[in-house]
Amino acid sequence: MSHDSPLVIGFVRVVGGLWAQTFGRLDRYTGEHREFLSSGFVCQKCHERLIGNWLIADVKCYDSTGGTVPLMQARLRGRYFECPKCLHRWPFRLPSMKFGNGIKVVIGFLIVALVTALGFLAYARWQNFMWEMEVFGLAGDVGTSRAGRDFRAGKTRLFVLAGERDEDKFSGTNDGPFEVWYPQYFPQYYPFRYGKEQDVEFYNRRMRYMHEHPEKSNPQTNATTQIMKP
Repeated sequence: MSHDSPLVIGFVRVVGGLWAQTFGRLDRYTGEHREFLSSGFVCQKCHERLIGNWLIADVKCYDSTGGTVPLMQARLRGRYFECPKCLHRWPFRLPSMKFGNGIKVVIGFLIVALVTALGFLAYARWQNFMWEMEVFGLAGDVGTSRAGRDFRAGKTRLFVLAGERDEDKFSGTNDGPFEVWYPQYFPQYYPFRYGKEQDVEFYNRRMRYMHEHPEKSNPQTNATTQIMKP
């Protein structure tokens, strides 16, 4: 899934925010670092979103001597974090301090809320994964079947995603022997966008395969189709 997906960004912000306000306060995270976590890994200076692989922050960590520290060891040895885009650095922890009983109660409540939220988010991620698998399979069937019908009818074309569109439209250009078409597409809605992206990928793959192996079909050509039209 893309790091720019609203679902990914929302997941990172919720988990990061809960972590910052619970374990972050207990572990003396600075206000800037807690804000960084709560914002979904947005640098407070250049405002770039720094989501890396496995949905962890794409930042550099340094110890008290300026040496590089692996992110997996940041909690033990880390003193500063650095944005790889603008090189802005911010401190990881505040000096030692004591908490009153009221703060401890609030933090305990937030920890329970964090664990509960993580459970719901894990369930939501699982549901989303299963939904994507279902859409992937359905879109594959639709795209592959449509490509087969089009090829046998003499329509050799490929689809290219190019902005929102209410219906399929010929672009007026060709890619070798293939006409280039723009499909119906609604990119602002993630389910529609994901389904159409898979549909187009399967369609184009099948169309290219059938064009390379015409003996496995009995196609008409575009020209033949036009001649046969009344």
